[in-house]
Order: sequence, then C-alpha cells, then structure tokens
Amino acid sequence: MSEIAQEFDPENYSFVIGIDFGTTFSGCSFVFTGDGTEEVVDITDWPNHGSQYSKVPTALLYQDSGHNLIAWGDDAINDPDQSDNPESFLVERFKLFLDKSVESMPELPFDLTAIQVITDYLTAFYEYTKTVFEESFPDLYDPSKCRYCLTVPTIWNDMAKAIMRKAAIQSGIVDPYDHPNRLMVTSESESAALYCEKSFPGFNLSHGDQWMLCDAGGGTVDLVVYAVDESSGERQLCEVTMASGKSCGSTFLDANMEILIKEKIGHLVELNGSMMLQLMHQFIEDMKPQFDNEEDMFMPLPSSILEVIEDLDSESEIVDGQLVFTANELREQVFEPVVLQVIELIEEQFQQSSSEIKALFLVGGFGQSKYLFQRIEEVFGDRLEFIHVPPRGDLAVARGAVIYGLNQQKVTKRILRRTYGIWSAMMFDPVLDSPEDQIVDGDGMSLCNNRFFAFAKMGDAVGIDECVCSEFKWYRSESQSLRIYTYGNYGDAPRYIDDPDIKLMCAFDIDFPLDIERNHEEGIPALVGIYFGSTEMRVEITIHDSMFTYTSAYDCLDNSYEVGYSEVPLKSKPSFTKRIIHSFGIGKKYKAFRSFIS
Repeated sequence: MSEIAQEFDPENYSFVIGIDFGTTFSGCSFVFTGDGTEEVVDITDWPNHGSQYSKVPTALLYQDSGHNLIAWGDDAINDPDQSDNPESFLVERFKLFLDKSVESMPELPFDLTAIQVITDYLTAFYEYTKTVFEESFPDLYDPSKCRYCLTVPTIWNDMAKAIMRKAAIQSGIVDPYDHPNRLMVTSESESAALYCEKSFPGFNLSHGDQWMLCDAGGGTVDLVVYAVDESSGERQLCEVTMASGKSCGSTFLDANMEILIKEKIGHLVELNGSMMLQLMHQFIEDMKPQFDNEEDMFMPLPSSILEVIEDLDSESEIVDGQLVFTANELREQVFEPVVLQVIELIEEQFQQSSSEIKALFLVGGFGQSKYLFQRIEEVFGDRLEFIHVPPRGDLAVARGAVIYGLNQQKVTKRILRRTYGIWSAMMFDPVLDSPEDQIVDGDGMSLCNNRFFAFAKMGDAVGIDECVCSEFKWYRSESQSLRIYTYGNYGDAPRYIDDPDIKLMCAFDIDFPLDIERNHEEGIPALVGIYFGSTEMRVEITIHDSMFTYTSAYDCLDNSYEVGYSEVPLKSKPSFTKRIIHSFGIGKKYKAFRSFIS
C-alpha cells in the first residue's frame, strides 16, 4: 500500500531551474523566487568555455571501453589527445537517438545506450550547475529546494519524453520518489513561445491574434501557431495548430559543410579527426551565423594542413592560407537543402490555420542565421506583418522553461498530436467483428473483446485542466494494469487494439489497497480520468473513497518503469469537463479494464 502523498506546494521551493538539453549545445537559466523579482538569470560561464555561444556543447569524451567518462562540454571537444587516442571516443548529437525519424545515426561506441550517455551528460551538467549555485548563493542554495523544468522537442513521442525523465532521475537531478511536479517536462517550442510572449507589447498583438513560433535549433526545428488569449483578464496563449517539426536543424548544415570541405581539399591532405574538428569549429563559430548569401567566405587553414600541401600557389581553392568558399557553394551545397525543409514546415503551419497569421517569431541557435531569416522573409514576407528574432533567441528555450515553471497556466489549450485510448470490450457487431473476438458477459450481452476505445483524438483542442473521464468496472484478473495506447496517423483510429498502427504507450500497474475479494464477481466501479492538456499525461483512477494518480509510467526500451505514483484521499468528486459514461458487465476472466458502448 502506498503512503498518502502530500500536496505539492511550489512555495516550498526557492529556485526554479530551466534546462535546455540541446542536440549541439545545452543551456540553463533560473530564477530565485525568494526576492520576489522573478528575474531570469542565465548560466553562461561554463568550464573552459571559449565560444561566443552562451550555452555549453552537448558532447562527451569516453575512454577505456566506455566505463570512463573523462570530459564533457568544451573539454570533451577541445581535448588535445582525443582525436589521436584510439581508446577515446567523442560522442556528440546523441540526443538524436531519441528521434525515430533520424535513420542514419552512427552506432554508439563501447555498447553504450542512448539513455546511458544522456544520463552521463545530465549528471555532469547538473554537478557543474550545483557548484555555480553554491558559489553564487552560499547562504540560500539548497538542492532540495529546487524545482526543474526540462525541455524536449515538440516532435518527440511520449516514450522519448519518458526516457528524458528517467535520465534526469538517474542523474540525480530529482529523486524517484519526489512529487512529479518537482521535475516538469515541457516542449521546447512552448518554452520558446513563453519567452517570445514577453515581446508582445512592442508588436500590438491582442486577443485572438495568431502568430507562429519557429524554434530552429541544432537538431530539430519545431513549429506551432498560437493565439493570444486574454479572456481571463491576463494574457495567455492557446495552440491553434497541431505542432509539427523535423530533424533539420543547424547540425545538418555542419554535415553538409564537412562534405564540402572534403570535396575541396580531401584530395590534397588526409583530414584526420583533429584537423576536421578545427575546421568545423571555425565554420560553427564564425561562418555559419554570418552567412548572408552575398559575399564569399574564407576559412583559415591550420598549419598542420598547410604544411602537408606542397604547392599552395597551384591551388585555386586556397588564397593566402585560407580556404575559399563562394557564396553560391555555401548556398547550394550547405544551407539551401536544410533551409528548404524549414520553409516547407512553415508552409504546413499556414495550411493548418484557418485564420490570418500576423507574425512569426524565430528563435533557437539556427534561428539566429542571417540566411534563414532572409529566406523566410523572401517567401512569407507578404503574408506576415512582421518577422522577429527576439534578443538572445539562443537562450529562448532555457528562459522560457523557467517562465513555464513559474506559471504552468500560461498556455490554456494544446492540440493533441496523437489519438489516445485503451483496450476495451464493446458491443459486438456480427457484420464487422470476428466471431473469435466475441464474448458474452454475465448478463448475456454479446461483446467484442478486441476493441480500441479512443479517450481523445488527434487534432482535438484540450484545455490544460480538462479531464477526459470514463467509468469502468474492474475485475480481478492476472493482469492488474491499465494500458494506454496511441495512434499517430491522420483519420479515424483503427477499430481493433491489435492493429499494427496502434502502439502501447504506457502501463500503470494497479495495486489498490482495497478488499476486492468480495467484490470481484460483480466488479468494482472505477472512474478513470486522463489529463491530456499538459506535456506529460496524468491518469487519475477513483475507486470508493480514494483517488490514485499516475504520471509518466511508460514502457521504455526493454524495461518497464514507473515514475510518479501517489494516493490521495478523495475529499470531493473531481470536476470533469468531459465525461463519458459506459455500461458494464464483463466476466471476471477477462482483462481488468473493459467496457462496452451501446
């Protein structure tokens, strides 16, 4: 039997910390709530940080078969021996392992797993931020008084979100028995939107006006259209389109540039890892953000390359020790293939919206690109009143995560990107259903035992506090669990639970502290409510006078785990904005949660 959980009180926490775990760079912002100012502060002083960026590289350096993490961040990239040491291995872009749409990711070395390297990185990241807080707030900082908001790409599925929560727990950021609200998981685009909302007074956006958020980061580009909602008297946001995105961030520019460099001088010199790192560092730091499609650009070659090339005068690609890239080469071979994908995503958002979109806010590291801004203005300038790149847009996600942590009610509605449902027994149809799936309940009613019942459907607008509720009867069975499934395609969901497009999302093990022996014959009424309005799902099961709350219990990879379970006494019946009542009548030999609809 679980202990009675304490109500979560944000007043017990003096720090709200936002973590932007990025593909190429990661950032951290925070607010100290004790002084009442709610001023967001950024951590920009990272170990041995020599970059113009305010964030730290998402990179790890392993040695000795992966059992020894020897460096992270800038130290991992700049280690002078890492490229020449066969026992060491630099791991980057590992966040993309959680994006199933990326098909060409290299295998991790030393039998490392995605969750292991993410946990290793978050551990090092967290330990360093603790030293910053200890030095900056020696008399105020207490790790147990910190709340966290971790951001994930909008396009990630629920399993990927669960992996991030598990990694955050394994890294020590929070304890597995902490209240789920101590670690909030929200989307990068929503965090960035909350940061952009601070700019609204300067652009005359008022109630009902729609605007688009384009969060172009290192790995992913996420987009969604919001409407300004001032119906409550304060300015809030509500989603009006289904968020979309793709892995087409600036790291794919880097991949294109590496190919171009090899084409230009690969026949002159064998580019080892150290040489390529130096060249790519120059591209990332100097060339990528400044390219404007007008002037040729020059990349100084390190002495290790110049010494190998015998006759520099005969090489038209090299002038005064610098590798020359024409504006046309950079546009056609490096930038345009990626930028075109972003333009397609923006167009998809225009097609989804039935109203005028007044503005577009461009944030993220890739969002600072001059060329990307030019192309968006060129293609969509006549359909938008303005296109704006907020100041410090590279920190928009980390700062917005803090804003979300302070007030999770700023976004009033979200659009579901999937259909969610459960395995259910429903009225048997002799025309549509197979006789093999037919069962007869205790009242002699004929049911189909293999149906998918949708609680909420893809494209539905769901309020943040809206609970979709259904009544069932629970029968004693070998499998005491509630399983929630998803369907991620457009159109009506399949009729049957065993359709290959139906995926198991999570399973909540039921361990009710009730005397069920005397009730299992007729079944115990159970009220199941699911909250879809947050970025993570919350399930409440009400039986007799107790409510059981489950948050983010997912089947992840090869192991099932549960994060966040609590039992609270039910003082009053919950208020549901949508309630679906089903009839009952299933024999005890069938699965625990089933219903039928007339």
